[in-house]
Amino acid sequence: MERDSRKLSILLKKIRINNGEMLMDMANKLNISSTFLSAIENGKKKVPDDFKDKLCSNYSLTTDEIKELNEGIVINNDKVGLTLSELSGPKKELAISLGRAFDTLSDEAVDELLNIISKE
Repeated sequence: MERDSRKLSILLKKIRINNGEMLMDMANKLNISSTFLSAIENGKKKVPDDFKDKLCSNYSLTTDEIKELNEGIVINNDKVGLTLSELSGPKKELAISLGRAFDTLSDEAVDELLNIISKE
C-alpha cells in the first residue's frame, strides 16, 4: 500500500470535482461541517467510523476508488483494525500471529507476505 498521506485528500477532491461540487456541498451530503471535512482532508482530524458508509451511499464509487478510500482512511487514522469475532478460526489465528510477529518481521518476510496478498 502506498504510504501517501495525501491519498484521502486527493480522492475526496476528485469525487467532488467529478460531481461538480464544492467542499460545502459534500459536507452537507455527509451531514458534517465543511470545517470538519476540510480537517479530515488535511489529515488534522481522524476519519469517523461512519464516514466510509456515508461517502459510499452518497456517491457511486468505483472499486478502485473504494480501495483508495480504504487506504486513505488507514493512512489518515494511522491504524488498522480487525474484529476477531467475525473471522473464521484459521483467519483469526493468522491475524493474532501476524500481530504478535509484526514488529520483528524482516523486510524480506514483509515483501513475501505482500506478494502473497497482492495475488488474491
